[in-house]
Order: sequence, then structure tokens, then C-alpha cells
Amino acid sequence: IKSLFRYKNASISVHGEKPNTVKVLCSDASEAIQQLPSYQKLMRAEYHLIPLNRRIMNHPEVYTYFLEDLKKGYGNLAGVQMLEHIGINATVATSLALGGEVFGFLEFHFANPDDLDQVNHNLFKNVANQVAVAVSNILANESIQAREQEKALQIDIIDAINQGRNWREK
Repeated sequence: IKSLFRYKNASISVHGEKPNTVKVLCSDASEAIQQLPSYQKLMRAEYHLIPLNRRIMNHPEVYTYFLEDLKKGYGNLAGVQMLEHIGINATVATSLALGGEVFGFLEFHFANPDDLDQVNHNLFKNVANQVAVAVSNILANESIQAREQEKALQIDIIDAINQGRNWREK
């Protein structure tokens, strides 16, 4: 995909555990960027949805924004500061939806705003649709695994209680 869009970094964000939050599910940042403590912190946190996130998620097509505009309204946010630190100046984004339900967004970040001229919006939206299916499957698998782990823990607790009862009865 990088050869098609010439982006510097891409990220997938999804709804967080808490209402009106979002979290970065994954990012293809370079190894050097991934080692930054501020990047690692960003990747583990949930964030309140800001109006920009809502616009992306409610916008039916591709949404474009620039670092300079972000800094005016959100310059104090860690994510905006990270974009500036790693040299991101422009972003194209679109919502991720499956079955009509929006659950996140895909962003391609560019160092050079002129690179946005070569982004084919239809192709980007098609890529996002494929990503949405894959991410939806991953999230569903994670949910199933979490339920299975919870059930296994409940069984372990019941077994421990039963063993305690059996021991007392002897």
C-alpha cells in the first residue's frame, strides 16, 4: 500500500472501552519512532473523541487535514505534538465501518503535504473498506478470546471451591 500512497505513517484507531473514547489499535511507525517513550504512551492510552475524530467518523468520504490547522485547536494534545515531532504535516483519513456501524478510522500521514495530490480517494476508501473487514474480524476474535478466558477463570474458581469443600468433607 505504501507504494500506492507514499505515506510516512499509517494508523488505525477504534472506539475505546469507555464511551466517547478512541484508542490507536495499530500503527506502522518506523522502529525509531516506536522506541520514543511518548509514542509508546500514546499507543497504550484511550483518548476522548475530539471534534476532528467525530468529523472523520461521520464524514462519508475521505477527510484531509493539516498539522498547522491541528496545532491551532489541539496543539496541547500529545497526539498532535507527536505528529509534529516525527515530521507529519498532512493526513488523509476515513471512517472504518462494517454493516453500517462506524467503529473507527484509518489515517495515512504524510511528511510532505504535496504528496496528498497523488492520493486517489476512491482507492483509499476501498483500502479502508478492506481494512474495516480485517479489523472487525480481529476485534471479534479478541472478544471471543476474552470471553473464553473469563469462562476458564470461572471454571477454575468453581473447581477451587469444590476442592475446598471436598477437602473439608474428608
